[in-house]
Amino acid sequence: QRVKRRWDPSDFFRHSMSVRPRN
Repeated sequence: QRVKRRWDPSDFFRHSMSVRPRN
């Protein structure tokens, strides 16, 4: 597992903006 750092809300938001939701 390359996910070493903890999951942060900030990353989720940024990821959401970076990747367009299929919804």
